[in-house]
Amino acid sequence: MGIGFWVKVLVGAVAAAIGAILAILLISSVFVKWGLFGGLLALAVVLILIGWITDRRRAGDAYVAPPADHDASLTPRRGTFPPPGA
Repeated sequence: MGIGFWVKVLVGAVAAAIGAILAILLISSVFVKWGLFGGLLALAVVLILIGWITDRRRAGDAYVAPPADHDASLTPRRGTFPPPGA
């Protein structure tokens, strides 16, 4: 881990700190202008929007359910597996 790695870590930390400060200022100004209920409502809308965007990005992914406790043979699996008894 050379100096370049630590410079990237430092730049990332500074960028994250600036982003956090801007987010806190924005959220606090919404709470001041709209009150507690309006601020919570605006925060909920933003979080729902982030969740919706995340779900839309993952819509094309092939989802494989985790094995069920009662019958794991009914759960589809990815990849090639040897036939039973082999």
